[in-house]
Amino acid sequence: MEPESVPDTDQPGWYRALPPIVLGVGLALSLLLWSETRQALTHAATTGEDPVFPGLLLLCGILLSVGLALATWQIVRAHRLMIRREVRLERLRQRDSRALDNKRLEKEVMSRALSDSEQRTRDFIRLGTGIALELDDAHAIGYVSPQVETWLGHTPSNLAGERFSILLPGSEHHRLDEALETSRREARHTSLDTWLTEPGGSTLSVHLRICAIVDALSHCQGFRVIASPRGPIE
Repeated sequence: MEPESVPDTDQPGWYRALPPIVLGVGLALSLLLWSETRQALTHAATTGEDPVFPGLLLLCGILLSVGLALATWQIVRAHRLMIRREVRLERLRQRDSRALDNKRLEKEVMSRALSDSEQRTRDFIRLGTGIALELDDAHAIGYVSPQVETWLGHTPSNLAGERFSILLPGSEHHRLDEALETSRREARHTSLDTWLTEPGGSTLSVHLRICAIVDALSHCQGFRVIASPRGPIE
């Protein structure tokens, strides 16, 4: 909204008083010219000279005075409008600056909340007894929790990028693919009782819980898996 008034510091008092001063000077000059014109007309009447020139002189003086006053008034008015625009632009800049600061603060708060949430999730995973995994849409391991080394003897860094099926006996690959496909197709949690293998060849009975990661367009981006080593969870 455009400000209703301009601060006195932006427009001096003498600047606002300039048009009346010019108008007063113009009127004073017009009165002086009128006095001189009356004398000229009186002299012309006594001498019989043409009185047209004194009248034109008076008219020109009046028009000149009024024209100067109007021109000065327009200059002051334009100056006032310029100051108002500057004030409005400054207010807009301040508003945009405050909005930018608020956005930056909101971003920092959200980033901190996201970081806290990620750290909380990592802590819960570390405190859990099961093995947590995240797979891509090709069933390759993107993340595996440290518990895999405790229960199976595999190092998490060695499993990164490997297919999840390498941790299961060959006879269980078909059942795993079916469980993953069911979770992908129906976009729901599925479970599977199976075995995970250790590097030495021995197996560990586990209960798998599988969740498909689906985006806003219902496209499967991968899977999250929890392997609980103490048999089926009812």
